Amino acid sequence: RSVTTQTLNKMKLSMNFLVAALAIGSTGAFVLPQGSVRINSGGLDATLIENWEMTQDGCVVGQTQGHPEMNDGEIISTSPLVNPQAAVPASFVSTRSGSQYLLGTPRATAMTNGAAAPAQVYPPPSPGATGEDSSDITISRETFLAGGAIAAVAALTAGVTTILGNDTPASTPMVGGGGSMMAATTTAGGKAGTEFSKFTPGPVEPTSEVLSPREVSDLFELWNLALKTGNPDTVAMRYAEGAVLLPTKSDIPRSDYAGIRDYFVHFLEKKPTGRILESYISTSPGSAMDVGIYEFAFENGMRIRARYSFLYKLVDGQWKIKHHHSSGMPETPGQVISEGEVRGLFDLWNDALLTGDSDVVTKRYAKGAVLLPTVSDIPRTTYAGIKDYFDHFLELKPKGKIIESYVSIGENWCKDVGIYEFLKGTDGTSVRARYSFVYVFEDGEWKISHHHSSLMPEELLAKAKKA
Repeated sequence: RSVTTQTLNKMKLSMNFLVAALAIGSTGAFVLPQGSVRINSGGLDATLIENWEMTQDGCVVGQTQGHPEMNDGEIISTSPLVNPQAAVPASFVSTRSGSQYLLGTPRATAMTNGAAAPAQVYPPPSPGATGEDSSDITISRETFLAGGAIAAVAALTAGVTTILGNDTPASTPMVGGGGSMMAATTTAGGKAGTEFSKFTPGPVEPTSEVLSPREVSDLFELWNLALKTGNPDTVAMRYAEGAVLLPTKSDIPRSDYAGIRDYFVHFLEKKPTGRILESYISTSPGSAMDVGIYEFAFENGMRIRARYSFLYKLVDGQWKIKHHHSSGMPETPGQVISEGEVRGLFDLWNDALLTGDSDVVTKRYAKGAVLLPTVSDIPRTTYAGIKDYFDHFLELKPKGKIIESYVSIGENWCKDVGIYEFLKGTDGTSVRARYSFVYVFEDGEWKISHHHSSLMPEELLAKAKKA
């Protein structure tokens, strides 16, 4: 009789599994917001945030999965949510800046330690998933429509395990690959339990009145994470009311929200990422100061160092930037660039060639640049003249590479001379030439001030002699 009962239970569970699987296709639970991206590890069209928690100002901080501009596992700090109360596991949330995210396992759950599943785990463990006789597994349509597809899949996975005759799951379902810290373990009773490893996803908002030096350093990292969002409002919201910003690249003191935001609108266009090189920290109740030297790397390959002063204040339970002063290095004027980065400027120019767009190429040249091209007798000294040359040159579908390079670096300028080779996509032939690039630092990025290209003279003389 016990065998018959067990068989009937498994048959009933199998039917419920099938019904639930059909529900996935009919409820539209996997129809996600427009503009979302694909998560490689999870196969869902959404940007997932794992190991997340809410900040006091209504932002979500956690590990991102499937973000279009961040690596999986990197820490993200969103702008404030439209409805913070809606932030629950397996739910979709929208920020005031218009971004949408899918929330996975919260940090409070991931940090819980013990074999028994904690109360915050979604979905609650079903009897069938623990090896006990189960009369039913219910996955409601409402759960799917509320954005609970991940929870449903977890329950279905447990159901499959029971149908196949295993008393315990082989492993605990994981969402998104790297975010959830759950792993199956065997307890003394022979049953598989779930062990939750403690994991801190990165800097979190401090709340104590007196900060430790590490917590002060975390405030910079939170500001740096705000930069990575590319959202000027996210950055500006880290400044207190009445804060004063004396920025690196603007003469204008910024003393209100609008002014601070305006500065970061332009600064964030360069996609900066900062890091502290040297730091001196002091703390007192309700205030903290961090001064030193930091460096920013930008998407176009340039780097710049500057001196900084951050004064933080505890305002209504939140640590905010009250004063921020940033200035260039007085004894090291000019832009910092290495030999490798100078050679990398050629790659940026070559990538522009590969677009096939003459405007994209011409924009790599500085104001007043002079181009002495390989296959034209006419010096090109204007934007229109340089563009005209590349209108014709790009018809060959050229792809360049450096064969031999010699680099020199000066104050706000650098030089790369040598031999390069172009493969013509139109016929597969290649040609070598000598080159000279002189770069200048203009409007926040490296531009080509002078470009001289000429064919190999000995090869030309040999062809002329043969002719």
